[in-house]
Amino acid sequence: MKVISVIFLILFSMVAQAKTIDRIVAVVNNEAITEYELDRAISVRRPQMPRDNNPEPNLKQLHLKILNDLINEKLLEQEADKTDIEVTDDELARAVANILQKNKIAIENLQASLAAQGVSFEEYKIQLKRQILQAKLIQQNAGSQVQITDQDVQKYRTSLKKVKPLDQNISVHLAVLIKQVDPDASSNDIREEVRKTRKITDKARRGEDFATLIREYSEDPKVKEEGGDWGTMLISSLPGPIASYVRKMKIGSVSDPILMPDGIYIVKLLEKSVVDETGQQDEATLRQQLYNERMEQAVNGYLMKLRRKAFVDIREPV
Repeated sequence: MKVISVIFLILFSMVAQAKTIDRIVAVVNNEAITEYELDRAISVRRPQMPRDNNPEPNLKQLHLKILNDLINEKLLEQEADKTDIEVTDDELARAVANILQKNKIAIENLQASLAAQGVSFEEYKIQLKRQILQAKLIQQNAGSQVQITDQDVQKYRTSLKKVKPLDQNISVHLAVLIKQVDPDASSNDIREEVRKTRKITDKARRGEDFATLIREYSEDPKVKEEGGDWGTMLISSLPGPIASYVRKMKIGSVSDPILMPDGIYIVKLLEKSVVDETGQQDEATLRQQLYNERMEQAVNGYLMKLRRKAFVDIREPV
């Protein structure tokens, strides 16, 4: 009886695992997208994600985003099957080269990264080929509608100048004082340290020399060595909590103590200026930006049209 029970449990476990792997997460017309396909798509696409300062979405957000991508791709595949569009080996090779160049990696690094995630290079190329095929279909059905005139470019330049500057267009020169916090400190201890650090802010606001306060109170060796001068940078490159303060500050003002994972920061804004890139950008750059914006609108419109005609049933992924 014990042997039979063990065998039954093993078989039950295998069936349960198969059901999990093959669970349907979406249906597009008469085709299903399984959880296994979704997981594989996430593994394949992570190496293609741009390496910027933007935080990666949490797992649920990532699943939903890529699931919607898979639904759109399924719709595009179904449309592409009705056409004679093809992707050549040369086009595929150029696409791989562009990805390597964009991410500044060698092909061996890409292959190793894929292998570490259990994805073969051939599987990766198959997925990339699908994306190229879909891009061609989109260009044929949406791209042909996007036309940019010289007058459009001039209007676009004028409209950009009227828009409130974004963080990536605001340059700031900062000085910073850092008080270190014991990683094992309790919440009450941290609140007490913040309260004590506020006294330094008060001294700075009363007119005491900030550089002198840095030399006296800052506990970060590198910051102290450089006199607390963080140099000039864009607000978009600052850590989120510091950027929130700096965005509202006036030149010469000093922030409240800002609690960060590595310490308590006090920031002084030395200089602030708007980088007017619109006046410096040439016509070709602005034309491309405007084309990209209108192309995105056209693609979204085309996908919405396909979705309206299709049967799409999304089932929340685990």
